[in-house]
Amino acid sequence: MKKIESVLAIFKEKKVFCELLSLLGDEGYRIKHLQDLGIKKLDANFQILIVDLDSKKIKKNLIKFSELHNSNAYVFGITSQNATMPSFENFRIIRTPLIFNEFLENVKKVLDEKKFKFELIQLDEFVFSSQKSILVNKKKEFQINLTELENKFLSYLVEKRDGATKSDILKNVWGHNSQLNTHTLESLIYRLRRKIEKDPNKPKLLIQIKKKYFMNCEAKN
Repeated sequence: MKKIESVLAIFKEKKVFCELLSLLGDEGYRIKHLQDLGIKKLDANFQILIVDLDSKKIKKNLIKFSELHNSNAYVFGITSQNATMPSFENFRIIRTPLIFNEFLENVKKVLDEKKFKFELIQLDEFVFSSQKSILVNKKKEFQINLTELENKFLSYLVEKRDGATKSDILKNVWGHNSQLNTHTLESLIYRLRRKIEKDPNKPKLLIQIKKKYFMNCEAKN
């Protein structure tokens, strides 16, 4: 079974929820566990956030996190109490004791919805399909096949609406925390710009502002 690194669990006491995490792992999900959320933006490419709302500190930091940052993650708050939360996008409270099969269906549904949301992205004259790993130009009736790395890179930038630094990209696209060869990322960007930009020397789609790279989904060449 192919594992996907998509779930971040925030539990002060991991042992209390070890069965839930173990069952999710058995289903193919790779789980990362932290003991606190903190209010700074997490440098992690996760799609599902599972948090322990019975921890007052985690609950407080979750509220701060939701107010300060626009996150694409869907949040499941686990609680044994009648917890209340301010309303914000992509959030659902799950009461314990929970039924694992129902919880798993909720997780799968959220991931499917997110996959569909980002499946077809308009990039000027192109439509980007991450599932098929192609860019289709409907006006000129041709398509560009992307390499696995190009597809992963574009998919990552499309989701990172606030941009990504070189170290962010190397960590989440290549899977390395340390700096690779100086030209590794630049070479990939150069090849992609030749494929998608009308003038690669004056890019309008794959752009860099200061030290961050962005995919300008609303660009008009």
